[in-house]
Amino acid sequence: MENKIISRIIRETGNTSLFKTLTEDLSSSDFQSLLLEVYKKRTDALSASQVFKQYCSSRFVPPVQYPAEAMLQLEQYVYSIRPEGFEAIELSPVGPLGNCSVVATVSQNKVLSASRNLELVADATNMMALEAAKRRKGQGSKATVKLCTSHRHIRTQQLASPEHSAHFKIFCAVTAGRDEGAFSFELRELQEHLSYHIGILSHPAFGFNPQQIEIRLTRLNQHLSQALIIEQLINPLQDIHEGVLFKFDPERETGRGYYQCLCFKINVSIPGKGEFEFGDGGFTNWTQQYLGNKKERFLISALGTEIILNITGAFR
Repeated sequence: MENKIISRIIRETGNTSLFKTLTEDLSSSDFQSLLLEVYKKRTDALSASQVFKQYCSSRFVPPVQYPAEAMLQLEQYVYSIRPEGFEAIELSPVGPLGNCSVVATVSQNKVLSASRNLELVADATNMMALEAAKRRKGQGSKATVKLCTSHRHIRTQQLASPEHSAHFKIFCAVTAGRDEGAFSFELRELQEHLSYHIGILSHPAFGFNPQQIEIRLTRLNQHLSQALIIEQLINPLQDIHEGVLFKFDPERETGRGYYQCLCFKINVSIPGKGEFEFGDGGFTNWTQQYLGNKKERFLISALGTEIILNITGAFR
């Protein structure tokens, strides 16, 4: 579809080198200067009524449908129970251009690109990967970095589900460190992340009982045995969170190529409403790419706090 649109623009303008000039010939700074002037000229021609019309029609700009106090209460709880060592940070609403598509298997077309070599944050874990790599580089390889945040994301793909919108809040946590051998770092840190998310879902306002929560694990590294996962990850978690169901999901298709070693989903069954995927996470190689070191380990996890509020009506 995009190639057809570009072909039409080239055909209608008669400028056969237009696309090449914009994407290859101009330097980054010249391209940004061009964009700034283009946007200035376009906004100079806009009227107030046109801006209002855009506000009423765009799916990217409506406010959320639940009370702001509800998310505030949930965020206060989420931060209050965070494990020792996790630093809660507030991210910028923008990140470097390509912070998702360059290191992960994400199309730039799903990201709301901006001028000045920036883009709106589509995934907070990608931004925290940059921050974690920066801290790891500055503090030395022995420093484990643990960060968490609640952030409003914006993505451009069309979503059919009425529970989803173009912009939404997600709670994210990341841990960056170094390989310790025998998957000890991976299993220990994943246990902490999963326990944290289960603790969030156990808030009485949601009304979930442990039997409604299911953790689905997928091995992506065959050297990591299922027996070791059971011994060092599942059994300790079951001792802490009795009743929560843990299962292996070898048929999972999404996330392969995105995650490495081990990934998971968190599903919750709600009587009368169905089963919902509220959480997702796993290990990525993003800090390996940023720091040029195969020994780097980076775990990301996320919980869809906004969709949980929308479905449960909690804190209203």
